[in-house]
Amino acid sequence: MAIIIILQTLSYVVLYAITGFGPGIMLGIIAGNTMGAWGKSSISDKYAKNIKSADTHNAQWHPTHNKWRTPKH
Repeated sequence: MAIIIILQTLSYVVLYAITGFGPGIMLGIIAGNTMGAWGKSSISDKYAKNIKSADTHNAQWHPTHNKWRTPKH
């Protein structure tokens, strides 16, 4: 009987850790990134810039790009 109570208590602790700490950690990371670097780009801004740069770079290899069209004489 005691093992059931211990397991039930541990399940509540694990449930609280998952539902309580997870959002708090994420909000802390977001707040630290926003407040800690005034005037600097955030990580999400850097990701968006790098994705756009990679998209522009990779577009040159698409067959419809002007680079691969044969010149008409």
